Amino acid sequence: FFDAIDEMIFIKDDALRYVFANQALLNFFKRTNETFLGKTDRELMGVLNAKSCENSDRVALKEQRTVMHYETIGERIYQTRKFPFQFKNGKKGLGGIIFDVTRQHKTLESLKLEKERIEVILEASQIGLWDWDIGTDVVTWDAKCFEMLGYAPEAFPLNYDAWVRLMHQDNVKVAQEEVRRQMEAGGTFSVQFQLRKIDGTYAWIEGRGQVVEQKEDGTPKRMVGIHINKTEEKEKDEHIAFQHRLFAEFMDNSRALIIMKDLFGRYEFVNLMWEEMTGLDAQFVIGKTDQEIFPETVAMRFMENDAQVLLKGELIEVEEYLDMPDGRHFFDSVKFPLKDEKGAISGVCAMITEITERKKAEEQLVDSEQRLSSIIKGTNAGTWEWNVQTGEAIFNERWAQMIGYTLEELAPIDVNTWIKLTHPEDALSAQALLKKHFCGELDYYECELRMHHKNGSWIWVLDRGKVSSWDSNGKALWMYGTHQDISHEKHKEAELANVYDQLGKIFENNAAGIFVVDSNRDILITNQHFCEILGYTKEELVGHNAIMLHISEETYKAFAPIFLEAKAGHRTKIEYCLKHKNGKSVWCELHGSTIELVSREQGVIWNVLDISERKKAEEALVQSEAQFKSLVSNIPGVTYRCLNDEHWTMLYMSHEIDSLSGYPSSDFLHNAVRSYESVIYPEDA
Repeated sequence: FFDAIDEMIFIKDDALRYVFANQALLNFFKRTNETFLGKTDRELMGVLNAKSCENSDRVALKEQRTVMHYETIGERIYQTRKFPFQFKNGKKGLGGIIFDVTRQHKTLESLKLEKERIEVILEASQIGLWDWDIGTDVVTWDAKCFEMLGYAPEAFPLNYDAWVRLMHQDNVKVAQEEVRRQMEAGGTFSVQFQLRKIDGTYAWIEGRGQVVEQKEDGTPKRMVGIHINKTEEKEKDEHIAFQHRLFAEFMDNSRALIIMKDLFGRYEFVNLMWEEMTGLDAQFVIGKTDQEIFPETVAMRFMENDAQVLLKGELIEVEEYLDMPDGRHFFDSVKFPLKDEKGAISGVCAMITEITERKKAEEQLVDSEQRLSSIIKGTNAGTWEWNVQTGEAIFNERWAQMIGYTLEELAPIDVNTWIKLTHPEDALSAQALLKKHFCGELDYYECELRMHHKNGSWIWVLDRGKVSSWDSNGKALWMYGTHQDISHEKHKEAELANVYDQLGKIFENNAAGIFVVDSNRDILITNQHFCEILGYTKEELVGHNAIMLHISEETYKAFAPIFLEAKAGHRTKIEYCLKHKNGKSVWCELHGSTIELVSREQGVIWNVLDISERKKAEEALVQSEAQFKSLVSNIPGVTYRCLNDEHWTMLYMSHEIDSLSGYPSSDFLHNAVRSYESVIYPEDA
């Protein structure tokens, strides 16, 4: 049996001389029993190589306990289990089994490197991850989600209602409706909203999520997604302007089990590790079948795999699992036929390695890669990896698509590919920022730069990254990061600057005087024409309260309802006396309307027309009318003024017409009721 298995098995005496070795161990040393047995490790491997083996041998012998020992030989990694052994003559010795665990170690190392790569890319992308267990209403945020709002990781417990309470009231209805709609449809939602930060201000967040698990009745059970900090982008939209960590835990533990069964499936042998793993004693198991030991479904699966070995007469490798009190355990089972001295199949042997932690790690890695892939697709970002020392670079397809190329068109790719495509001025800025990041002045590298598109134009890119590993001299080794196309935002910035410039010209050159006050009626801004109307300079007005524009404190207070009406959104028009710098009154026509200030409070913008001359004319007209009426009232008969038309359209008629015709004078004005022609005798007309 021992010569049929791949694991190396040996027994040593108390002088650490080999007294037994199976064929696998002899093959490893390329020796026969005659040239191997009776020798020590020093004689077989030399003093230096044998030293660590001898140390663990002495511990096992002296302390009479099992010792686990790892060592690397060439490119292979071996795990040796050494245990006390007693010969029939009572003398003590040492037994051991050597397992090749290279595959398991390399797999876990690969998983660790992949985990680090994913974490760095996510961290550089400034994206937060969240997970919502809908059934228990527990929401889990990663550190980046808390950081966006200024909180320490896990600063407070979260559920759906807590998330809504953090949200600005203007966004609650839309966000809730989008989440509800996509939960019912089973699709992906994307919605922007504001969340309250620790300092009381709000951060703009783009929330994206998707139902990833459903109950048996089809209703949502679990939803995962991301928070993208859009604050800077939102600021850039209003002025025109916008995050993580994914982690996974891997356990590095692998143990091998050995079992033997006869042709009828009865256990003939189980080793100590099998007993420790299953919690079953060998004395209980020997002579029993799987059906007598395990649940029916588990037993049938084991027996089906054993049957394949007996029917085919060859080795198979299958994945099996066993449910235990602490959960389901997975195993990589190598099963092969046992043969008697005549070469006939006499049973089945299985070499079983537990792969539960590897299985979990692989599932976590797949989940991480899927989430990372979704995040990268969701943010439409290009990714890059750069070996700072060698210049080696790796870009994803989106990186090339941003500038109109495919990766194939850009090949061969290295850091010079990026340098050639970057605007020379921006390349200098980027290099300066990279140096600061490399020397520790900046936690992250971040730079807005122009890249040359295939069509000849320049696009704007937000380039972010972080060093993930350093060499033994403390120099940057590998760096990961992302590219995001911000050309649209940059164009909007330029457009906004042009709009502000045009608005400034309109503001200053307006025929009306203009000034803006906040909710306290403090003057925030004026144009030059307003200053000229009242005789002030801008410096004398801006920053002062509007009380200085009123004739008295009483008139200032009396004006308050008019100010509040305009602030509430009603268009307000009033003729009002403002006070000139010289103390005189200036008649003005004020037009007021509400305006949202940078602080988000409501103010009022006033358009001011100087109507002093018009008021003088109106007063003169009133006086003239009074003189005219006084004059005509002393003239006998009817006095009138009319148009020279066929109806004698009256513009003015004295009250004497009442007694003369019996009709009031108002009937004749502009032919309101009747014409003057209608009361004249026809022959006289």
